[in-house]
Amino acid sequence: MKNINYLHFTVLIVLLVTINACTFFDKKQKQDNSNEMPIADICLSMDSQEFPDVKDVNIETLIAKETEFHGMIGDDIQNMRIVFTSIHRINEREYEIIGKSKVRNNICDFKGFIEVIEIVETDFAGGDEAPNIVDGKIIGNYRFNEDKNQSGAGIFEGMFEIYWAHYEDSIGVADIWYTYSHYNILFDGTWESNHTGKTKKACWSDYKACFPEGFNVSDGPDLIPNEKYRSKGWDYMIDLFSQDEEKKEKAFAEYNRKWWK
Repeated sequence: MKNINYLHFTVLIVLLVTINACTFFDKKQKQDNSNEMPIADICLSMDSQEFPDVKDVNIETLIAKETEFHGMIGDDIQNMRIVFTSIHRINEREYEIIGKSKVRNNICDFKGFIEVIEIVETDFAGGDEAPNIVDGKIIGNYRFNEDKNQSGAGIFEGMFEIYWAHYEDSIGVADIWYTYSHYNILFDGTWESNHTGKTKKACWSDYKACFPEGFNVSDGPDLIPNEKYRSKGWDYMIDLFSQDEEKKEKAFAEYNRKWWK
């Protein structure tokens, strides 16, 4: 019993000395106003992960080349498909993007830039089905110019968001499949026609953001467009869940078709 009490007493003394040392040196550090790392930071848990600066995050590694996004354009919710065929980092904040857009059977090449504005902290989790913690969100703007020589070309412009999380020794796109936002990557803005100058709402994401209330009729995690949007280019997305096996097979073929090749 004496040995146990002595052990407890020793541990207590060590803890008090450590806390006092961290407090003392942290105060002294502030008084000295030196550029060295504060002792208090050294005393933090080694398991803590540093919040990244803009220079530490590379969009090239967060968005895989030829990732296809599904989205919409216009008040009538026309189906729009977007793919980035090239992402090149220019400097800490800017990236050159090359890609293609598809509305109905009209395909346009585009080229432009995205700029990272800031990286902010978030503290919500992915729920029971996807418990990964979301550590932060990257916010920026974009401008993509479609080829003026192609039919139906215009300019995409707006803001983007990418949720990220720490994964061992790297930063990756967060897994928030079942959260309220229903996306990891979102581009939200407008499209302006080169021909008419008219502007339409345009957005796309890696899952099911963008769409108005009543568009998705699924009562689960799937994206199932309302039947009334079939004529707006959403037929293949609706038929993915058809009971007709022939329709379903054709829908899967269209969904997985690499139309940008």
